[in-house]
Amino acid sequence: MIKAKEALQKSHLNVDQALLWLEKDLEAGGAAKQAKLAGRVASEGLIAVGVMGEGWGRRGGIVEVS
Repeated sequence: MIKAKEALQKSHLNVDQALLWLEKDLEAGGAAKQAKLAGRVASEGLIAVGVMGEGWGRRGGIVEVS
């Protein structure tokens, strides 16, 4: 909501220009996030999934060990 309001303010309430501004802002934000995460190393790990019970009493869980 905040980005939409900012886009409309910067485009002087022109919806088409606001949409273009939002697309450019999304691309810039995505590139910045990708650059921030680029140095991280994905090492081997383990993920386990378990489901117990039947009917409405069914429970599940996911565990990740890095």
